[in-house]
Amino acid sequence: MSRAERLALVASVALATAMPIASARDQATAPAKPAPGVATPSRAAADPQPVDIQADFGEIDRAAGRGVYRGNVVIQQGGMRITAAEVRIILEDDELARVEIDGAPATFEHVPPGSTLPTRGMARNMVYEVKAATVELKGQARVEQRGDEVAGESIRYDLKDDRVLAASGEGGGERVQMTITPRRAKEGEVKKPAAEPVKK
Repeated sequence: MSRAERLALVASVALATAMPIASARDQATAPAKPAPGVATPSRAAADPQPVDIQADFGEIDRAAGRGVYRGNVVIQQGGMRITAAEVRIILEDDELARVEIDGAPATFEHVPPGSTLPTRGMARNMVYEVKAATVELKGQARVEQRGDEVAGESIRYDLKDDRVLAASGEGGGERVQMTITPRRAKEGEVKKPAAEPVKK
């Protein structure tokens, strides 16, 4: 493996058709990416969006189907953004299949297509299953969705359905906690007192 590949700071991995890991020199001529946290329009299922990975250090071994990125790692795919200390990627048939994420904590943000309200989450560890389009959060996991908050040892977030599934730890340790915010509070509405009848 060349020195340029080992020192690659930005990777762009296609989900449908394999794309090589880009070197720092290649990225200088690459098209500009959307600003972090900005949602981009959803593409058709036949044209999946690439996954962009930025880090202080990156190395990939295509023969083994594995790669690792360390230091201020940022993953972006359309309306999804993940930050972490270390990321390990697994390739199947030269396509990105699984992303293992560690942080203190690692965070993710996802803006579903057609929405402006992001779902946010954090945990010590996450696993992004690319084909299933799910993010599993483990270890002091917490997800906030439209003002509601879910906390538990394990939380699974479905990117396609914008759905959250939480579970307690093994042996019934940490139970699932959920905070549901009333709709009026979410929308910032203030309930006005009823008007007094007009005296004649």
